[in-house]
Amino acid sequence: MCNYAGRSLLSAFGLEGIPIESLLSETYGAPEVDTTLETYRGISVADYAMSSTRRFLLRHSIDFEDSYHRETYLRFLRSAVILVDMCEALFEQYPFDAVLAHDDRYVHGGIHLAVAQKHGVTSYSHDLGRREGTILFGDAGNRSSLPFFTDHDTLQTELAEPLSASEERRVEEIMAARTEGSDVRINYSARTNNSFDSSADCTVGIFTNLIWDASLEVEELVFPDVLDWIDDTVEHVSSVDDVQFVLKTHPAEAKFGTDESVEGRIRDGHDPLPDNLEILSPDTDVDTYALIRDLDAGIVYNSTVGLEMAYEGVPTIVAGDTHYRDLGFTFDPETQDEYFGLLGDIRDLEMDEEMVARAKRYVHVYFERKHVDFPFFKTQSAGDNEYFKVEHDKVKPGNENFDFIVRKILADEPVLR
Repeated sequence: MCNYAGRSLLSAFGLEGIPIESLLSETYGAPEVDTTLETYRGISVADYAMSSTRRFLLRHSIDFEDSYHRETYLRFLRSAVILVDMCEALFEQYPFDAVLAHDDRYVHGGIHLAVAQKHGVTSYSHDLGRREGTILFGDAGNRSSLPFFTDHDTLQTELAEPLSASEERRVEEIMAARTEGSDVRINYSARTNNSFDSSADCTVGIFTNLIWDASLEVEELVFPDVLDWIDDTVEHVSSVDDVQFVLKTHPAEAKFGTDESVEGRIRDGHDPLPDNLEILSPDTDVDTYALIRDLDAGIVYNSTVGLEMAYEGVPTIVAGDTHYRDLGFTFDPETQDEYFGLLGDIRDLEMDEEMVARAKRYVHVYFERKHVDFPFFKTQSAGDNEYFKVEHDKVKPGNENFDFIVRKILADEPVLR
């Protein structure tokens, strides 16, 4: 697939590729690898191999005692080592000003960015946006190279300024469109307007991630692992009196598939379940946005739902590293003691006016200014895109969007409109 896709892409632009082997010596042989190898030539190859293995196997937990898991991981690890050698050879031959790569958490994209960072070369990641016909860019020099992240200092400056009347209206349009599903590239929510019927005085939503997604390959903060967060949270909710918890598993598990069901893991590992916990399956007909309106508080690891809850004024606890953490509109514990303390007092959590205002300002930065128009594709269904033919006249110098992107990257500045 990589060979075919690479040749097809180059052919579409009338370009010829450079085979990897042409950059390496005729006597090159990839070094032997085993599961103890962590870094190679200063690059954390194990991290990229693990991310790629999780994506390939559609699961988060990898067991090296399982021969299929181990051999899959070792193939990715070997590919990572070869790509490091290839990239080092490229950097010896070419005086790059910048490097741009897709899928920055995986072997085929992340290695290039990591080697660029090692050589002090400006490096950016990119991905299709949350909104149709848009693209996102992330600076690999930030705390995370994921395209969803913007450097913290820039965000603090942006969030200090109130929105104008036109910006307020634009935020309302964007969030209304997300609720309706009219400007969302992939529709995850059931769009049924059905909520969860709770008679409790306090109802708290817990929203999990697609367990093998690259968004989880971020810095570990409060918990060693997202699975530890899930297990410890489920274990703890029974001790929180007079609160109904609703754990909504990610609908992408049903859309994309998974070999490690969050619901199955919880039901198998916590029998019986706490009386005050209800689990909603990935294919539930409960509408995320209808549920948010009925919640008194929310808990996420790093799901975008946390931002959407904060926008609606729902106090939100963030347990993981996400692009909107520590920006003044969520509750961001630094330790497990702080996290469980917040859970114990969750009935008392409130958002003040400034927190809600900052959430709205961040929505404007993230969903509007960070999303750059890219009208060269259309999402057909989850994971399936139709790409349109791109004429040279559409992308040559003078195209406002492309000139803007290139100018920002070369200046090593956030790609914000």
